[in-house]
Amino acid sequence: MLKERVTVTTAAVAVLAVATLYALARFSGSSRVHNHCQALQRSGWWVDNSSLVWQPQGCTQRQYAYDDVVRCMKSPRTTSVGQYALFIGDSTVRDKFFAWARLVDVDVDGDAKVHSDITVRWPGEAGIAALFVWDPYLKGEVAQQVLHGAYNETLEQPRLVLLGAGAWHLRYANESGGIVNWRRTMDGVVQRLAESRRDGAAPIADHVYLSPVAPVVPDKLSPERLATLDPAAITWMNAYMQAAELP
Repeated sequence: MLKERVTVTTAAVAVLAVATLYALARFSGSSRVHNHCQALQRSGWWVDNSSLVWQPQGCTQRQYAYDDVVRCMKSPRTTSVGQYALFIGDSTVRDKFFAWARLVDVDVDGDAKVHSDITVRWPGEAGIAALFVWDPYLKGEVAQQVLHGAYNETLEQPRLVLLGAGAWHLRYANESGGIVNWRRTMDGVVQRLAESRRDGAAPIADHVYLSPVAPVVPDKLSPERLATLDPAAITWMNAYMQAAELP
């Protein structure tokens, strides 16, 4: 009887040890799953059909507000970093720009000219700003300047950078080179992000994010867009970025 108890106890301790190690690996401060937004992206559900609130599995998503944005824009690293967020990419990145800007001011005008750059500033104590640069292929002058950390008097180093592309590579494949050129662009971006983290390298920003390609709803697309914005291609593109192990 004693031998059976010892065996059971040993097995229980072993199971507990394995569970503890798994929990430490999954939920520790260095975990990519929880510190790199992967938990938000990989699993969850929409709370309802009207509010468009996303609920990640296993955690509560913070509802960010004005004070959070102001605190984020205060750079602890150096006073040379501008208190502004820079968004570069296509219309899906522009949507993120407006979502961010409306955390500061819900009355931000969203009727800006299509396919144009947009700047929003909030003078006063906060002194923060947001800039959107229309560049659906990430090949423009500003994008290249940012990726190489080549800031100057006309373009101050931002506090936050968000880059995104992909939809136009699919929509206008003949002009853009399609997925092949998109992949080359992403490879170049990932390489520059990695290089910018090395000692002595020119930093891009305090925070840099690469946006996934937005999924589409085929039933909502026009015949022209449906013929080019292939959901399977978008899934592949996002899987490619996920496998890139962004730094």
